[in-house]
Amino acid sequence: MRSLCMISVLAACMFAGCASERGESVIMPGFDFSSISEVAVLDPSGDIYGETAKNQIADFFEMELMSKGYPCIARTRIKKLLDEQDFQASDVTSNADVAKVGEILNVPVVMLVNIPKFESKMTVTAKLVQVETGHILWIGEGSGSTG
Repeated sequence: MRSLCMISVLAACMFAGCASERGESVIMPGFDFSSISEVAVLDPSGDIYGETAKNQIADFFEMELMSKGYPCIARTRIKKLLDEQDFQASDVTSNADVAKVGEILNVPVVMLVNIPKFESKMTVTAKLVQVETGHILWIGEGSGSTG
């Protein structure tokens, strides 16, 4: 799981045109990551311009999760289910919100990605949150510069 953490954050940062300068991650000790049956990757939040950029960043995280054996829900399904419940993914700001989204989507784990400023120097943070408990299972970050 630790390699998934670093790879995911750095891959997203590299995708955005960054040369990685640093990154780190922390996992919840003792959690059995093999018990994760499905993950919903929500649209990245932060100062990101355009749906295309959001989709590409989320796609990178999905590719990394899937390459490590974690099935992901298609974001079109996520958007449809959240729209049906009048719940916008951009409203997800707390672990309680994550729990509500996870219940709507019927998934055990939700991944949140945040890029506060999408510019020449940027930081990407991501976390996996267990829906049932609201606990953060993994959190990672990476930063870099474009060019």
